Amino acid sequence: MPFKEININEMINKKISKGEIDKEQYQLVKQELELVMSIAKIRREKGISQKKLSDKSGLSQQTISRFENREYSPNLRNMIKIINALDLEIYLGEKRQ
Repeated sequence: MPFKEININEMINKKISKGEIDKEQYQLVKQELELVMSIAKIRREKGISQKKLSDKSGLSQQTISRFENREYSPNLRNMIKIINALDLEIYLGEKRQ
């Protein structure tokens, strides 16, 4: 049996319109996921292992793994430790339309 291609955005929009999903909560989760995915991608692009990131950030390798696998959301302090260990900065600006 072949896999059925699905459009996840269409499914989510239908659930939002039916009131099954809170749109604001979904947007928050989506933004968090995008940030986590970006950080994990940058770590891999820089050739830094989770163990090395663990050593540089002072967080356990298990914590880094759980963060990247979206098993838990780091608090702000741990997020800053990860960002600093990757030699990244946070910039704030107006939202893009």
